[in-house]
Amino acid sequence: MQDNIPFRVSCSTGTLYHLPLKLAFSIIKQAGFDGVEIDASPELLIRGAAYAKKLAREFNLPIYTFHPPLYPFPGWPKAQTERILAVARFAQDLDCESFVIHAPKSYSLATPRAKQYLNGVHLGVAFAEQHQLKFGLETAQKPVKKKPRLFDSLDYFIDFTDKNKLSVVYDTGHSGASGEDFVRSAQYIGGRLCNVHFNDVFIESPQRKAKTHLAPGKGNCGDLAAFLRELARQHYTGPVTYELSPFEAGLGIPQIAIQKLRDARSFVQKAFDSGSNT
Repeated sequence: MQDNIPFRVSCSTGTLYHLPLKLAFSIIKQAGFDGVEIDASPELLIRGAAYAKKLAREFNLPIYTFHPPLYPFPGWPKAQTERILAVARFAQDLDCESFVIHAPKSYSLATPRAKQYLNGVHLGVAFAEQHQLKFGLETAQKPVKKKPRLFDSLDYFIDFTDKNKLSVVYDTGHSGASGEDFVRSAQYIGGRLCNVHFNDVFIESPQRKAKTHLAPGKGNCGDLAAFLRELARQHYTGPVTYELSPFEAGLGIPQIAIQKLRDARSFVQKAFDSGSNT
């Protein structure tokens, strides 16, 4: 962490999801990040939490947060309740400070599937309280040319997190694609925030799906540097987690990935070098 950056800058292993976990840790370390968010993967399920903790010690990269798998795979629970509890248990086994789940793509919370989800949330909250973990719900992204869902409304989202004692994981890509202002959203969320999924977003037209998970500075939907400075103004000290597409990280060539992630990581320092905190 640089002296004038008040929060920790992390990188999701989802950015390098196609690579072995050890190589992902090595690249993230060489690119200058403070820690990692681990996304559930077949390798992690096979090798177990002890292996990931060994890598964290080897590369001196704390595992701040745990995230569900990016894609379904055999061995990971399919039922809503068990999926949430699997994330919570892995976070506890990995000595994380928090874990994250996605908001449901629901139009109603009265369906059987939604009720399973709610049951998982309630059990996850109890687990988090028992093990001193933060339980974060990730902000949603509005669909294109479809009816908005419940959690696409930030008002509804915040009301749900407050009622269920959840923290907020704010995804800048989802927010930008939904037409929200980064700084105003940060002000609205305030002290509820436990993690940030940091990426840029580019919208070619309102009729086309936005390109998200771009490196900061490649988008056209808002001022991410001002957003970072707003986090500092609020005295946020949690992780800001780069969650980029593997295409933004040079795919499978380590030296290219290191340089691309190092260049992306430098955006945070430049944000504080170019503006003053108030």
